[in-house]
Amino acid sequence: MELAVSVTVTMAGEDGTEFPVSEELTAALAGPVGQFASMLTWTAQDAGALDHGDRETEIAKPGRELQRKLLQSAFTIDAGCEERMPQVTSAAGVRHGTVEKGHDQGVVSIFGPVRGTRMAYRNRREAKARRKARPGPQARGKRVAASITETIHDMIGAAYDEGDRRDPPRARQRVFLVDGNKQQITAIGDHARARGLKVPVLTGFIHVLAISARPPPHCTPATPRPPANGPTGRSCESCTAAPGPSPPPWRPSLPGPAPRPAPATWTWPTRTRPSPT
Repeated sequence: MELAVSVTVTMAGEDGTEFPVSEELTAALAGPVGQFASMLTWTAQDAGALDHGDRETEIAKPGRELQRKLLQSAFTIDAGCEERMPQVTSAAGVRHGTVEKGHDQGVVSIFGPVRGTRMAYRNRREAKARRKARPGPQARGKRVAASITETIHDMIGAAYDEGDRRDPPRARQRVFLVDGNKQQITAIGDHARARGLKVPVLTGFIHVLAISARPPPHCTPATPRPPANGPTGRSCESCTAAPGPSPPPWRPSLPGPAPRPAPATWTWPTRTRPSPT
């Protein structure tokens, strides 16, 4: 027989009478409530077989996930309780009377990535220009995630989870862009195989772009200067002479025939004509 712990959230009146909370609040608290219930179940059933160090290890990760879910619940409750402000004026004195609901945005926290949904206030001209510039569906809700406590494998898994949240049927092609870190590439492949996905990985893309933007080096490399005292240790004129002029700056080559070599210089005898007078 296994032990199962459940947590019920209720509201209590001044006389101690309990009554259920609203469906919206129940849904907002479902994440941390379920996480806390699973931790209580582990404490009562599985913690007894572990020593102190193992208990700390087992509590640390789900405990941090509980903190992240509590923060996410706070953002969810904020979004449900947000009311439209009667008037919003920018610092420049422009009135923003048009409201766009449901603006979802990723938030970075010390507990992990969470999301917040708020209202966006715009002026009518800006809102009209925005709708005109974006007639069709556009990608929204950029997400930035970073952690100093989670492993690379866990953070890559969180990226896959976010992709599943945005695209449940997995109809879109997913692409990973990494800087060549072998642990990241290995974690991407492991998660892709576990989920039955084929995910291409682009490595060094930013580095290649930076190199391709540079002009090519001059075709004639500069000759390195010998040591100041010469190869034999004695000072000589050829070794201590001033360097020659620097090579001309690079210019892009234009299409056309190859340049013709400079003509050789020849010396011809001169003849003197007699004067007609």
